[in-house]
Amino acid sequence: MKVLKGKSIFKGIAIGRIAVYKKQDLAVKSEHIDDVHAEFARFEEARQKAIDDLQKLIDKASAEVGEAGAAVLEVHQMMLDDEDYIDSVRNIIDSELVNAEYAVATTGDNFSEMFASMDDDYMKARALDVKDISERLIKVLKGYEDNGIAGEDPVIIVADDLGPSETVQLDRDKVLSFVTRHGSSNSHTAILARTMNIPALIEIDYEDSMDGVMGIVDGQSGEFIVEPDEETEAKYRKLLQDEIENREMLKELKDKATVTKSGRKLNLYANIGGIKDLEAGDTVTYTKEGEFAYDETIVASHEETENEDGSKTYTMTINDGLVWSDGSPITAKDYVFELLLENGPTMIEIGYPGANMNVYVGYEEYNEGTTDTFAGVHLIDDMTFSVTVKAEELPY
Repeated sequence: MKVLKGKSIFKGIAIGRIAVYKKQDLAVKSEHIDDVHAEFARFEEARQKAIDDLQKLIDKASAEVGEAGAAVLEVHQMMLDDEDYIDSVRNIIDSELVNAEYAVATTGDNFSEMFASMDDDYMKARALDVKDISERLIKVLKGYEDNGIAGEDPVIIVADDLGPSETVQLDRDKVLSFVTRHGSSNSHTAILARTMNIPALIEIDYEDSMDGVMGIVDGQSGEFIVEPDEETEAKYRKLLQDEIENREMLKELKDKATVTKSGRKLNLYANIGGIKDLEAGDTVTYTKEGEFAYDETIVASHEETENEDGSKTYTMTINDGLVWSDGSPITAKDYVFELLLENGPTMIEIGYPGANMNVYVGYEEYNEGTTDTFAGVHLIDDMTFSVTVKAEELPY
């Protein structure tokens, strides 16, 4: 038995066979070319195929992990259209007379190092995004197909690190846990683990020889136990069973009123990214499809208006007396500011996936920067704002 200590990014227990995820050999070497324009064409063809492949993954992610997960891959599509990235690849091909694979790898390394050197942890994590799209391009240029999980049984995925597209393309039903050598709490592996509600560890110095052996992930202590003895496995199987029984017990509370000991009735809501989350959570119910859920502790009053073009406007007035942690008042301006900031082109340019509020009228124009006005978001007064949902997105 071997116990490896790492850092937990999502709690829970997983027991199963270890599957070491081995990346394809993407080593490239500089090769002289004679026809620059032909190499430009190779790069452009690979870039378009990579964008098309990402669209398939975006559709898959939307269905399985919600729009937030899909937004990450949409950023990758935009990165593949980034003029600086494209120009760098083309300039290397043209000036050094080298193959597209080498130009892509060099550009990817340069851009990744730029992000990795930044002080902000979030921006540092974006280095993996650049690496991911560069590796995708190289795979296309080399004619490689994406990896999957061999076998039918669920496994503990162990990897050096996993890019966003790698995590999304995995069959969720076959993943018990993620364990990686690198990564951070801001990595996409961490985000997906939270979405899937499965334990995950980072900073685990594993060995490839662990492939196929039994393992235990303890998301509470951050320990990865390889080839556990009978006593240890029995202990964790009991803990896992207790965890399952606890979840079943929580399901018994479904549909029951949420009431404090003093008799005050509260509303309990769930934040989900997609239908899969609702199926997996199954501990809460929703009221009626197409309605906002209003928290009376925040919203003082609300009104819905059906517009002539089929869209629907939701107007909300928030309560007086709401404050931030520093005591400063919360107003409608704060809600509008967040919507404008997270969906504007500036945040997208620096790699932030945004809130992806494409259900709102005017999202595309504002997000792409063709206008500085978000038509579907209005500040009415200090305590009131509204959002307008597109007709084709209703019921919302």
